[in-house]
Amino acid sequence: MLYRFFLAALSVLAWFALAGQLYIIIRYRNSSLGATVIQYFSYYTILTNILLAWVCTRLFIKNEDSAKNQKVLTAILVYILTVGLTYNAILRALWQPQGLQLIVDNLLHTVIPLLYLVFWIFCVRKNDLKWKDVLPWLIYPFVYLIYILVRGAVSGVYPYPFIDVNQLGYGKALINSFAVTGVIVFLSLFFVWLSRLFSKSTH
Repeated sequence: MLYRFFLAALSVLAWFALAGQLYIIIRYRNSSLGATVIQYFSYYTILTNILLAWVCTRLFIKNEDSAKNQKVLTAILVYILTVGLTYNAILRALWQPQGLQLIVDNLLHTVIPLLYLVFWIFCVRKNDLKWKDVLPWLIYPFVYLIYILVRGAVSGVYPYPFIDVNQLGYGKALINSFAVTGVIVFLSLFFVWLSRLFSKSTH
């Protein structure tokens, strides 16, 4: 029952925040609608919350338990916590959102990551996670990095200041990217270790 409650809550909050952010970015755009939508889907925050919302919604509708989805659910935990940590440590101080933007901002970067962490701790099975699972989890952030670097080279637009090649150059931007990658690797290893700890405690 608690598992389905969290799935429902995460789905509703994530889809609401995603729709709200899309509305805001379109309403206050300073470029064409097409370019604005592309920019919207170029944020790691947006793509990760879409992934989270889609998986939670699918599991809720199909009434699937977490046993056979624990690797996907743990990978999402790593991604969404990276969103929260990166934003709150680096980006939050750079602007002061107001109104709906403030609500959406806090949902995407703080409320949903923390709620998902609680969901993972109390509701997700963790008995089948292995160290080798970490490597496939790096594919998504790696593909994303390649995408924004290629898109940025073509368009001159980068989604985040810490990877803005125009301002930092490739050297500094790549160093920052590797730092974020290091966080992803650390979180992945930590949660696999934690899952193995949980598994031992239940035997």
